[in-house]
Amino acid sequence: MFARYVVPNYARFPVAPVRAAGLRLWDEDGKEYLDFGAGVAVDTLGHCHPAMVEAIRRQSETLIHCSNLYRIRPQAELARMLVETVVGEEGKCFFCNSGAEANETLIKLARTRSRACARGRSSRRSGSPRAPIRRPRAGCGRTSAPA
Repeated sequence: MFARYVVPNYARFPVAPVRAAGLRLWDEDGKEYLDFGAGVAVDTLGHCHPAMVEAIRRQSETLIHCSNLYRIRPQAELARMLVETVVGEEGKCFFCNSGAEANETLIKLARTRSRACARGRSSRRSGSPRAPIRRPRAGCGRTSAPA
């Protein structure tokens, strides 16, 4: 079925998992495997970790997905925790909808920062080398990387 309906963009292992728990996967025939890739770094707590299952269950009872077009309180709480705990100084978090938007933004930031450094100045009036970068007429994303 894969050969007929799925584009072969990955070299796939000849394993068809049907269930998982922790580090272990089981295929259609009941054979057990160890998933050392953590589901390609998505399941870092392990497959079906009880805390993760409970958190997903609780969240699914209130709101499954909400677009970045809305003010989402848990998103603001996460941003605050990241700024205060991880960054440790004043700042803001950028949330986007896809890896493409994340990469596009990174490219724009790198271009802006490198141009400013080449001119011997920071990219913002504050003069701080860690200052946020603002592009007044930059695109809003959606994978159109001109900047």
